[in-house]
Amino acid sequence: MKTPILFILLFFSYIGFSQDCERFTKQIELDYKNNKLTLKTLDSIINVCNNIEKYPELTYYRGMLAFDQENFSLGIYELKRVLPFISDYNFKYSATTNLGILYAIQQDFENAKTTFQKSYDLAKVNNDEENMDYSMESLLALALDSGDISYLSKYETFFSNKDFNNDFCAQLHSLSFLAEFCYQFGKFEKAEEIIKNNFISNTDYSGCELELATFNVLRSKLALENKKYKKGIQILDSISFSKIEVIDRVPAYKLYKKLYNGLDDKVNALRYSDSITNILELNKINIDKSNKTTLNVLKEKEGDYKSKIYSLSGYILGFILLILVLIYIVYYVNKSRKAIKEKSKIYKDNYNKLWGNYQLTNQKLELLKKELINQKIDGNKNFYNNLINEINIHIDSSSEDPHKHLNMVEDAFVNDLKKVAPYLTDKEVQICFFFKLGLSHKKIAEILNKTEKSIDSYKYRINKKVRENQQIELNELLQKFD
Repeated sequence: MKTPILFILLFFSYIGFSQDCERFTKQIELDYKNNKLTLKTLDSIINVCNNIEKYPELTYYRGMLAFDQENFSLGIYELKRVLPFISDYNFKYSATTNLGILYAIQQDFENAKTTFQKSYDLAKVNNDEENMDYSMESLLALALDSGDISYLSKYETFFSNKDFNNDFCAQLHSLSFLAEFCYQFGKFEKAEEIIKNNFISNTDYSGCELELATFNVLRSKLALENKKYKKGIQILDSISFSKIEVIDRVPAYKLYKKLYNGLDDKVNALRYSDSITNILELNKINIDKSNKTTLNVLKEKEGDYKSKIYSLSGYILGFILLILVLIYIVYYVNKSRKAIKEKSKIYKDNYNKLWGNYQLTNQKLELLKKELINQKIDGNKNFYNNLINEINIHIDSSSEDPHKHLNMVEDAFVNDLKKVAPYLTDKEVQICFFFKLGLSHKKIAEILNKTEKSIDSYKYRINKKVRENQQIELNELLQKFD
Protein backbone atom coordinates (compact mmCIF):
# COMPACT_ATOMS: atom_id res chain seq x y z
CA MET A 1 0.00 0.00 0.00
CA LYS A 2 1.63 3.24 -1.15
CA THR A 3 -0.58 5.46 0.90
CA PRO A 4 -3.03 4.99 3.78
CA ILE A 5 -5.68 6.95 1.86
CA LEU A 6 -6.37 4.10 -0.59
CA PHE A 7 -6.74 1.57 2.21
CA ILE A 8 -9.18 3.81 4.09
CA LEU A 9 -11.16 4.46 0.92
CA LEU A 10 -11.48 0.78 0.00
CA PHE A 11 -12.38 -0.16 3.57
CA PHE A 12 -15.20 2.35 3.90
CA SER A 13 -16.45 1.54 0.41
CA TYR A 14 -16.62 -2.14 1.36
CA ILE A 15 -18.67 -1.65 4.51
CA GLY A 16 -20.97 0.78 2.71
CA PHE A 17 -20.47 3.99 4.71
CA SER A 18 -20.78 7.33 2.91
CA GLN A 19 -17.47 9.11 2.38
CA ASP A 20 -16.54 12.29 4.16
CA CYS A 21 -13.97 13.46 1.60
CA GLU A 22 -12.86 16.49 3.59
CA ARG A 23 -10.78 14.28 5.86
CA PHE A 24 -8.67 13.22 2.87
CA THR A 25 -7.54 16.66 1.72
CA LYS A 26 -4.90 17.22 4.41
CA GLN A 27 -3.49 13.74 3.93
CA ILE A 28 -3.39 14.28 0.15
CA GLU A 29 -1.47 17.54 0.61
CA LEU A 30 0.98 15.82 2.96
CA ASP A 31 1.48 12.88 0.59
CA TYR A 32 2.03 15.26 -2.35
CA LYS A 33 4.67 17.25 -0.46
CA ASN A 34 6.42 14.01 0.54
CA ASN A 35 6.26 12.65 -3.05
CA LYS A 36 4.05 9.76 -1.94
CA LEU A 37 0.89 10.68 -3.83
CA THR A 38 0.25 8.74 -7.05
CA LEU A 39 -2.18 9.49 -9.86
CA LYS A 40 -3.76 6.05 -9.42
CA THR A 41 -4.48 6.68 -5.74
CA LEU A 42 -5.82 10.18 -6.40
CA ASP A 43 -8.08 8.96 -9.22
CA SER A 44 -9.53 6.30 -6.90
CA ILE A 45 -10.50 9.05 -4.44
CA ILE A 46 -11.84 11.37 -7.16
CA ASN A 47 -14.10 8.57 -8.42
CA VAL A 48 -15.83 8.54 -5.03
CA CYS A 49 -15.52 12.24 -4.11
CA ASN A 50 -16.53 13.44 -7.57
CA ASN A 51 -17.59 16.96 -6.58
CA ILE A 52 -15.15 19.59 -7.87
CA GLU A 53 -17.13 22.44 -6.33
CA LYS A 54 -16.91 20.96 -2.83
CA TYR A 55 -13.46 19.35 -3.11
CA PRO A 56 -11.39 21.47 -5.57
CA GLU A 57 -8.15 20.34 -3.90
CA LEU A 58 -8.46 16.90 -5.50
CA THR A 59 -8.51 18.31 -9.04
CA TYR A 60 -5.74 20.81 -8.20
CA TYR A 61 -3.36 18.08 -7.02
CA ARG A 62 -4.22 16.02 -10.10
CA GLY A 63 -3.04 18.96 -12.21
CA MET A 64 0.11 19.36 -10.10
CA LEU A 65 0.91 15.63 -10.39
CA ALA A 66 0.59 15.97 -14.17
CA PHE A 67 2.90 19.03 -13.97
CA ASP A 68 5.53 17.06 -12.02
CA GLN A 69 5.31 14.20 -14.53
CA GLU A 70 5.77 16.70 -17.42
CA ASN A 71 2.30 16.01 -18.76
CA PHE A 72 1.82 19.75 -19.26
CA SER A 73 -1.36 19.56 -21.36
CA LEU A 74 -3.16 17.59 -18.64
CA GLY A 75 -1.82 19.97 -15.99
CA ILE A 76 -3.20 22.99 -17.88
CA TYR A 77 -6.56 21.26 -18.38
CA GLU A 78 -6.98 20.40 -14.68
CA LEU A 79 -5.85 23.79 -13.33
CA LYS A 80 -8.08 25.70 -15.77
CA ARG A 81 -10.99 23.47 -14.77
CA VAL A 82 -10.55 23.94 -11.02
CA LEU A 83 -9.88 27.70 -10.83
CA PRO A 84 -13.56 28.83 -10.94
CA PHE A 85 -14.32 26.70 -7.87
CA ILE A 86 -11.52 28.01 -5.60
CA SER A 87 -12.46 30.71 -3.10
CA ASP A 88 -9.45 30.78 -0.73
CA TYR A 89 -6.98 33.53 -1.78
CA ASN A 90 -3.68 31.68 -1.18
CA PHE A 91 -5.00 28.55 -2.83
CA LYS A 92 -6.32 30.51 -5.84
CA TYR A 93 -3.07 32.47 -6.24
CA SER A 94 -1.02 29.27 -6.16
CA ALA A 95 -3.23 27.60 -8.77
CA THR A 96 -3.17 30.70 -11.02
CA THR A 97 0.63 31.13 -10.96
CA ASN A 98 1.21 27.42 -11.57
CA LEU A 99 -1.13 27.62 -14.57
CA GLY A 100 0.90 30.60 -15.85
CA ILE A 101 4.13 28.61 -15.48
CA LEU A 102 2.60 25.72 -17.45
CA TYR A 103 1.59 28.07 -20.26
CA ALA A 104 5.11 29.55 -20.31
CA ILE A 105 6.68 26.07 -20.52
CA GLN A 106 4.43 25.34 -23.50
CA GLN A 107 5.58 28.72 -24.97
CA ASP A 108 2.00 29.93 -25.03
CA PHE A 109 3.14 33.43 -24.05
CA GLU A 110 -0.18 35.20 -24.56
CA ASN A 111 -2.09 32.89 -22.20
CA ALA A 112 0.88 32.93 -19.81
CA LYS A 113 0.86 36.75 -19.65
CA THR A 114 -2.93 36.84 -19.25
CA THR A 115 -2.73 34.32 -16.40
CA PHE A 116 0.11 36.10 -14.57
CA GLN A 117 -1.77 39.39 -14.97
CA LYS A 118 -4.73 37.74 -13.23
CA SER A 119 -2.43 36.54 -10.44
CA TYR A 120 -1.07 40.10 -10.07
CA ASP A 121 -4.60 41.56 -9.91
CA LEU A 122 -5.55 38.92 -7.34
CA ALA A 123 -2.54 39.76 -5.15
CA LYS A 124 -3.23 43.48 -5.51
CA VAL A 125 -6.85 43.08 -4.33
CA ASN A 126 -5.55 41.22 -1.27
CA ASN A 127 -2.73 43.75 -0.68
CA ASP A 128 -0.07 41.02 -0.92
CA GLU A 129 3.09 42.86 -2.04
CA GLU A 130 5.30 39.78 -2.08
CA ASN A 131 3.03 37.99 -4.55
CA MET A 132 2.57 41.21 -6.54
CA ASP A 133 6.37 41.32 -6.97
CA TYR A 134 6.48 37.72 -8.11
CA SER A 135 3.66 38.15 -10.64
CA MET A 136 5.06 41.39 -12.06
CA GLU A 137 8.56 39.95 -12.46
CA SER A 138 7.06 36.87 -14.13
CA LEU A 139 5.25 39.18 -16.57
CA LEU A 140 8.48 41.03 -17.31
CA ALA A 141 10.38 37.77 -17.86
CA LEU A 142 7.65 36.61 -20.27
CA ALA A 143 7.85 39.93 -22.08
CA LEU A 144 11.60 39.42 -22.54
CA ASP A 145 11.08 35.91 -23.89
CA SER A 146 8.36 37.01 -26.30
CA GLY A 147 9.97 40.33 -27.32
CA ASP A 148 7.06 42.37 -25.94
CA ILE A 149 8.20 45.74 -24.59
CA SER A 150 4.71 46.90 -23.58
CA TYR A 151 5.17 45.70 -19.97
CA LEU A 152 8.14 48.01 -19.37
CA SER A 153 5.98 51.01 -18.45
CA LYS A 154 3.76 48.86 -16.20
CA TYR A 155 6.72 47.46 -14.29
CA GLU A 156 8.37 50.89 -14.06
CA THR A 157 5.18 52.33 -12.54
CA PHE A 158 4.96 49.37 -10.17
CA PHE A 159 8.61 49.76 -9.14
CA SER A 160 8.38 53.52 -8.55
CA ASN A 161 5.26 53.16 -6.39
CA LYS A 162 6.53 50.25 -4.32
CA ASP A 163 7.50 50.79 -0.68
CA PHE A 164 10.44 48.47 0.06
CA ASN A 165 10.43 49.30 3.80
CA ASN A 166 14.25 49.68 3.87
CA ASP A 167 14.70 46.22 2.36
CA PHE A 168 17.66 47.28 0.22
CA CYS A 169 18.32 43.79 -1.14
CA ALA A 170 14.76 43.54 -2.50
CA GLN A 171 15.01 47.08 -3.89
CA LEU A 172 18.30 46.27 -5.60
CA HIS A 173 16.89 43.05 -7.06
CA SER A 174 13.87 44.85 -8.57
CA LEU A 175 16.07 47.69 -9.84
CA SER A 176 18.41 45.23 -11.59
CA PHE A 177 15.43 43.42 -13.09
CA LEU A 178 13.96 46.62 -14.54
CA ALA A 179 17.30 47.95 -15.84
CA GLU A 180 18.16 44.57 -17.39
CA PHE A 181 14.82 44.65 -19.23
CA CYS A 182 15.72 48.02 -20.76
CA TYR A 183 19.23 46.81 -21.61
CA GLN A 184 17.95 43.70 -23.40
CA PHE A 185 15.72 45.85 -25.63
CA GLY A 186 18.61 48.23 -26.41
CA LYS A 187 17.28 51.10 -24.31
CA PHE A 188 20.65 51.90 -22.75
CA GLU A 189 19.88 55.50 -21.85
CA LYS A 190 16.64 54.44 -20.19
CA ALA A 191 18.51 51.80 -18.19
CA GLU A 192 21.09 54.37 -17.04
CA GLU A 193 18.33 56.80 -16.10
CA ILE A 194 16.54 54.16 -14.01
CA ILE A 195 19.79 53.27 -12.22
CA LYS A 196 20.69 56.92 -11.61
CA ASN A 197 17.26 57.79 -10.19
CA ASN A 198 16.86 54.71 -7.99
CA PHE A 199 20.27 53.38 -6.91
CA ILE A 200 20.97 54.23 -3.28
CA SER A 201 24.72 54.66 -2.82
CA ASN A 202 26.55 54.46 0.52
CA THR A 203 24.14 51.74 1.64
CA ASP A 204 25.00 48.55 3.52
CA TYR A 205 24.23 45.70 1.12
CA SER A 206 25.66 42.97 3.35
CA GLY A 207 23.78 39.73 2.90
CA CYS A 208 22.99 40.37 -0.76
CA GLU A 209 26.44 40.29 -2.37
CA LEU A 210 25.22 38.30 -5.38
CA GLU A 211 22.43 40.83 -6.10
CA LEU A 212 24.97 43.67 -5.81
CA ALA A 213 27.37 41.85 -8.14
CA THR A 214 24.59 41.32 -10.71
CA PHE A 215 23.70 45.00 -10.50
CA ASN A 216 27.33 46.11 -10.96
CA VAL A 217 27.79 43.77 -13.92
CA LEU A 218 24.80 45.47 -15.54
CA ARG A 219 26.29 48.92 -14.85
CA SER A 220 29.57 47.74 -16.34
CA LYS A 221 27.77 46.45 -19.47
CA LEU A 222 26.24 49.88 -19.93
CA ALA A 223 29.71 51.44 -19.59
CA LEU A 224 30.96 49.03 -22.27
CA GLU A 225 28.15 50.07 -24.62
CA ASN A 226 29.22 53.71 -24.13
CA LYS A 227 32.89 52.69 -24.62
CA LYS A 228 33.75 53.86 -21.11
CA TYR A 229 36.10 50.92 -20.57
CA LYS A 230 37.98 52.22 -17.52
CA LYS A 231 34.75 53.12 -15.75
CA GLY A 232 33.43 49.63 -16.46
CA ILE A 233 36.59 48.08 -14.98
CA GLN A 234 36.32 50.29 -11.88
CA ILE A 235 32.73 49.17 -11.35
CA LEU A 236 33.74 45.50 -11.62
CA ASP A 237 36.67 46.07 -9.25
CA SER A 238 34.15 47.11 -6.57
CA ILE A 239 32.63 43.61 -6.54
CA SER A 240 33.57 41.41 -3.54
CA PHE A 241 34.37 38.27 -5.53
CA SER A 242 35.48 36.38 -2.42
CA LYS A 243 31.86 36.35 -1.21
CA ILE A 244 30.48 34.97 -4.50
CA GLU A 245 30.50 31.38 -5.75
CA VAL A 246 33.22 30.74 -8.35
CA ILE A 247 30.76 29.87 -11.12
CA ASP A 248 28.83 33.12 -10.47
CA ARG A 249 31.98 35.13 -11.28
CA VAL A 250 31.97 34.08 -14.95
CA PRO A 251 29.70 36.93 -16.26
CA ALA A 252 31.97 39.51 -14.58
CA TYR A 253 35.15 37.86 -15.93
CA LYS A 254 33.71 37.80 -19.45
CA LEU A 255 32.98 41.49 -19.12
CA TYR A 256 36.52 42.14 -17.84
CA LYS A 257 37.84 40.45 -21.00
CA LYS A 258 35.72 42.67 -23.28
CA LEU A 259 36.65 45.84 -21.40
CA TYR A 260 40.40 45.09 -21.52
CA ASN A 261 40.10 44.24 -25.20
CA GLY A 262 38.46 47.65 -25.62
CA LEU A 263 41.54 49.19 -24.02
CA ASP A 264 43.72 46.96 -26.24
CA ASP A 265 45.20 45.42 -23.07
CA LYS A 266 45.75 41.89 -24.41
CA VAL A 267 47.62 40.67 -21.31
CA ASN A 268 44.77 41.28 -18.88
CA ALA A 269 42.20 40.19 -21.46
CA LEU A 270 44.06 36.87 -21.83
CA ARG A 271 44.34 36.56 -18.03
CA TYR A 272 40.58 36.77 -17.59
CA SER A 273 40.06 34.50 -20.59
CA ASP A 274 42.22 31.87 -18.87
CA SER A 275 40.30 32.41 -15.60
CA ILE A 276 37.01 31.80 -17.39
CA THR A 277 38.39 28.65 -19.01
CA ASN A 278 39.72 27.37 -15.68
CA ILE A 279 36.41 28.04 -13.92
CA LEU A 280 34.38 26.34 -16.64
CA GLU A 281 36.76 23.37 -16.75
CA LEU A 282 36.69 23.07 -12.96
CA ASN A 283 32.91 23.23 -13.01
CA LYS A 284 32.84 20.59 -15.77
CA ILE A 285 35.15 18.35 -13.71
CA ASN A 286 32.87 18.71 -10.68
CA ILE A 287 29.84 17.91 -12.83
CA ASP A 288 31.63 14.91 -14.34
CA LYS A 289 32.56 13.68 -10.86
CA SER A 290 28.98 14.07 -9.75
CA ASN A 291 27.76 12.25 -12.86
CA LYS A 292 30.30 9.46 -12.37
CA THR A 293 29.24 9.08 -8.75
CA THR A 294 25.62 8.92 -9.84
CA LEU A 295 26.53 6.44 -12.60
CA ASN A 296 28.38 4.21 -10.14
CA VAL A 297 25.40 4.25 -7.79
CA LEU A 298 23.12 3.33 -10.69
CA LYS A 299 25.43 0.50 -11.74
CA GLU A 300 25.49 -0.85 -8.19
CA LYS A 301 21.71 -0.70 -8.05
CA GLU A 302 21.53 -2.43 -11.45
CA GLY A 303 23.75 -5.23 -10.14
CA ASP A 304 21.57 -5.59 -7.06
CA TYR A 305 18.50 -5.64 -9.27
CA LYS A 306 19.91 -8.44 -11.45
CA SER A 307 20.79 -10.54 -8.41
CA LYS A 308 17.25 -10.06 -7.13
CA ILE A 309 15.85 -11.24 -10.46
CA TYR A 310 17.89 -14.46 -10.25
CA SER A 311 16.42 -15.30 -6.85
CA LEU A 312 12.90 -14.11 -7.72
CA SER A 313 11.50 -17.64 -8.02
CA GLY A 314 12.68 -18.39 -4.49
CA TYR A 315 11.02 -15.23 -3.18
CA ILE A 316 7.77 -16.14 -4.91
CA LEU A 317 7.79 -19.62 -3.38
CA GLY A 318 8.52 -18.17 0.06
CA PHE A 319 5.72 -15.65 -0.38
CA ILE A 320 3.24 -18.40 -1.28
CA LEU A 321 4.26 -20.41 1.79
CA LEU A 322 3.88 -17.32 3.96
CA ILE A 323 0.35 -16.75 2.61
CA LEU A 324 -0.59 -20.35 3.41
CA VAL A 325 0.78 -20.02 6.95
CA LEU A 326 -1.16 -16.79 7.46
CA ILE A 327 -4.36 -18.42 6.22
CA TYR A 328 -3.89 -21.26 8.72
CA ILE A 329 -3.18 -18.79 11.55
CA VAL A 330 -6.32 -16.80 10.74
CA TYR A 331 -8.38 -20.00 10.66
CA TYR A 332 -6.94 -21.20 13.98
CA VAL A 333 -7.43 -17.81 15.69
CA ASN A 334 -11.04 -17.56 14.51
CA LYS A 335 -11.75 -21.08 15.72
CA SER A 336 -10.18 -20.33 19.14
CA ARG A 337 -12.09 -17.06 19.49
CA LYS A 338 -15.35 -18.83 18.71
CA ALA A 339 -14.66 -21.43 21.42
CA ILE A 340 -13.78 -18.71 23.94
CA LYS A 341 -16.98 -16.80 23.15
CA GLU A 342 -19.06 -19.92 23.71
CA LYS A 343 -17.28 -20.55 27.01
CA SER A 344 -17.81 -16.92 28.05
CA LYS A 345 -21.53 -17.23 27.29
CA ILE A 346 -21.75 -20.30 29.53
CA TYR A 347 -19.98 -18.33 32.32
CA LYS A 348 -22.46 -15.51 31.99
CA ASP A 349 -25.54 -17.75 31.89
CA ASN A 350 -24.38 -19.70 34.96
CA TYR A 351 -23.63 -16.50 36.80
CA ASN A 352 -27.06 -15.03 36.03
CA LYS A 353 -28.78 -18.18 37.29
CA LEU A 354 -26.63 -18.34 40.41
CA TRP A 355 -27.06 -14.64 41.15
CA GLY A 356 -30.83 -14.96 40.77
CA ASN A 357 -30.90 -17.86 43.22
CA TYR A 358 -28.67 -15.93 45.60
CA GLN A 359 -30.96 -12.88 45.58
CA LEU A 360 -34.05 -15.05 45.97
CA THR A 361 -32.54 -16.83 48.97
CA ASN A 362 -31.63 -13.55 50.67
CA GLN A 363 -35.12 -12.16 50.02
CA LYS A 364 -36.67 -15.23 51.63
CA LEU A 365 -34.34 -14.92 54.61
CA GLU A 366 -35.28 -11.25 55.03
CA LEU A 367 -38.98 -12.14 54.98
CA LEU A 368 -38.39 -14.95 57.48
CA LYS A 369 -36.45 -12.56 59.70
CA LYS A 370 -39.35 -10.07 59.72
CA GLU A 371 -41.82 -12.86 60.48
CA LEU A 372 -39.69 -14.08 63.39
CA ILE A 373 -39.41 -10.54 64.78
CA ASN A 374 -43.19 -10.28 64.76
CA GLN A 375 -43.62 -13.66 66.44
CA LYS A 376 -40.98 -13.26 69.17
CA ILE A 377 -43.14 -10.70 70.91
CA ASP A 378 -45.48 -13.43 72.14
CA GLY A 379 -43.16 -16.40 72.17
CA ASN A 380 -39.80 -17.45 73.52
CA LYS A 381 -37.69 -14.32 73.02
CA ASN A 382 -34.34 -16.04 73.56
CA PHE A 383 -35.12 -18.69 70.97
CA TYR A 384 -36.26 -16.16 68.41
CA ASN A 385 -33.30 -13.85 69.08
CA ASN A 386 -30.83 -16.68 68.50
CA LEU A 387 -32.58 -17.65 65.27
CA ILE A 388 -32.62 -14.05 64.00
CA ASN A 389 -28.89 -13.68 64.79
CA GLU A 390 -28.14 -16.81 62.76
CA ILE A 391 -30.09 -15.38 59.81
CA ASN A 392 -28.22 -12.03 60.10
CA ILE A 393 -24.88 -13.82 60.16
CA HIS A 394 -25.81 -15.74 57.01
CA ILE A 395 -26.98 -12.58 55.19
CA ASP A 396 -23.90 -10.56 56.25
CA SER A 397 -21.41 -13.27 55.34
CA SER A 398 -23.07 -13.75 51.97
CA SER A 399 -22.87 -10.01 51.26
CA GLU A 400 -19.26 -9.69 52.41
CA ASP A 401 -17.98 -12.72 50.52
CA PRO A 402 -20.38 -13.57 47.69
CA HIS A 403 -17.56 -14.89 45.53
CA LYS A 404 -17.86 -18.17 47.45
CA HIS A 405 -21.08 -18.72 45.51
CA LEU A 406 -19.41 -17.94 42.22
CA ASN A 407 -16.38 -20.24 42.42
CA MET A 408 -17.84 -22.75 40.00
CA VAL A 409 -18.31 -19.98 37.38
CA GLU A 410 -15.13 -17.94 37.69
CA ASP A 411 -12.43 -20.58 38.31
CA ALA A 412 -11.43 -20.92 34.64
CA PHE A 413 -11.37 -17.15 34.04
CA VAL A 414 -9.42 -16.49 37.26
CA ASN A 415 -6.79 -19.09 36.42
CA ASP A 416 -6.38 -17.74 32.89
CA LEU A 417 -6.15 -14.12 34.05
CA LYS A 418 -3.63 -14.93 36.80
CA LYS A 419 -1.39 -16.56 34.20
CA VAL A 420 -1.46 -13.46 32.02
CA ALA A 421 -1.44 -10.88 34.85
CA PRO A 422 0.19 -12.41 37.96
CA TYR A 423 0.70 -8.94 39.43
CA LEU A 424 -3.03 -8.57 40.23
CA THR A 425 -4.37 -9.42 43.71
CA ASP A 426 -7.20 -11.92 44.25
CA LYS A 427 -9.67 -9.11 44.91
CA GLU A 428 -8.55 -7.31 41.71
CA VAL A 429 -8.90 -10.52 39.70
CA GLN A 430 -12.41 -10.99 41.11
CA ILE A 431 -13.37 -7.42 40.12
CA CYS A 432 -11.91 -8.03 36.64
CA PHE A 433 -14.23 -11.04 36.40
CA PHE A 434 -17.23 -8.82 37.08
CA PHE A 435 -15.96 -6.27 34.54
CA LYS A 436 -15.66 -9.07 32.02
CA LEU A 437 -19.30 -10.04 32.64
CA GLY A 438 -20.26 -6.50 31.67
CA LEU A 439 -21.70 -5.57 35.07
CA SER A 440 -22.04 -1.90 35.94
CA HIS A 441 -20.03 -0.36 38.78
CA LYS A 442 -23.26 -0.03 40.75
CA LYS A 443 -24.05 -3.73 40.35
CA ILE A 444 -20.51 -4.75 41.35
CA ALA A 445 -20.74 -2.48 44.39
CA GLU A 446 -23.99 -4.21 45.45
CA ILE A 447 -22.42 -7.65 45.08
CA LEU A 448 -19.30 -6.75 47.10
CA ASN A 449 -21.16 -4.49 49.56
CA LYS A 450 -18.96 -1.53 48.60
CA THR A 451 -19.53 1.96 47.23
CA GLU A 452 -19.43 2.81 43.55
CA LYS A 453 -16.51 5.17 44.23
CA SER A 454 -14.45 2.31 45.68
CA ILE A 455 -15.12 0.26 42.53
CA ASP A 456 -13.96 3.24 40.44
CA SER A 457 -10.76 3.37 42.52
CA TYR A 458 -10.21 -0.36 42.03
CA LYS A 459 -10.60 0.03 38.26
CA TYR A 460 -8.13 2.95 38.19
CA ARG A 461 -5.50 0.97 40.15
CA ILE A 462 -5.98 -2.15 38.03
CA ASN A 463 -5.75 -0.16 34.79
CA LYS A 464 -2.56 1.53 36.04
CA LYS A 465 -0.98 -1.86 36.85
CA VAL A 466 -1.90 -3.25 33.44
CA ARG A 467 -0.43 -0.23 31.64
CA GLU A 468 2.81 -0.40 33.65
CA ASN A 469 3.30 -4.14 33.17
CA GLN A 470 1.90 -4.78 29.69
CA GLN A 471 1.64 -1.33 28.04
CA ILE A 472 -2.03 -1.86 27.15
CA GLU A 473 -5.37 -0.77 28.60
CA LEU A 474 -7.48 -2.99 30.89
CA ASN A 475 -10.22 -3.32 28.26
CA GLU A 476 -7.67 -4.64 25.74
CA LEU A 477 -6.46 -7.20 28.29
CA LEU A 478 -9.99 -8.43 29.03
CA GLN A 479 -10.79 -8.69 25.30
CA LYS A 480 -8.18 -11.44 25.06
CA PHE A 481 -10.60 -13.66 27.00
CA ASP A 482 -13.56 -13.13 24.61
